[in-house]
Amino acid sequence: QEVVGVQMVQRVVTDTEEGRFVDPLSFAIASNAPKDDPSHVLSSWTAFDTSSPGDDIWAAFSHDGTLLPHLPPGPSVPSSASSLRSSSLRSSTSSLRSSGSGSGPEGKAAMAEEARRRGRESNVSEKGKAIGGAVAHKVRVEAGGKERVVFGMSWDHPIVRFGSGKGYVRHYAQFFGPLGSQAPRLCVD
Repeated sequence: QEVVGVQMVQRVVTDTEEGRFVDPLSFAIASNAPKDDPSHVLSSWTAFDTSSPGDDIWAAFSHDGTLLPHLPPGPSVPSSASSLRSSSLRSSTSSLRSSGSGSGPEGKAAMAEEARRRGRESNVSEKGKAIGGAVAHKVRVEAGGKERVVFGMSWDHPIVRFGSGKGYVRHYAQFFGPLGSQAPRLCVD
């Protein structure tokens, strides 16, 4: 299977009487298709301004039903500065592509490795500006035929905090880790 997706990485900052806590959070969207099947075309748009009318992304999509990789206009900041605060949002997105088996260990490992290398196509939003990502799956269906198109969406927020600020690691983190970077793996699992 070929897997194409977009990952968003954020940090949740919580201020309590006990102090400031910065917790990991990531989101992923993806689709998969049979490898080397020309009737299926997977594409992604790594970042777009969610407050704009979206003319650029729709122009690309209406042209041939695919999305072209896109870098947001304007200045960017290093991804290490990514954070989410109650009054401002800064997130980074990256394009993910894997040609391993989507549901087997090799596919999960390939998707996780691609997420780790995300700096190659990473986009970081400006402070106070939200960005979004998109995935498209174009498929040719012959008259009277059928095709199955699968999309996945996941998030990895392994630490939950309540009013006191005390953090609790969610149950699933014992299998995927507490770093908040496993959304792509969760998406194809």
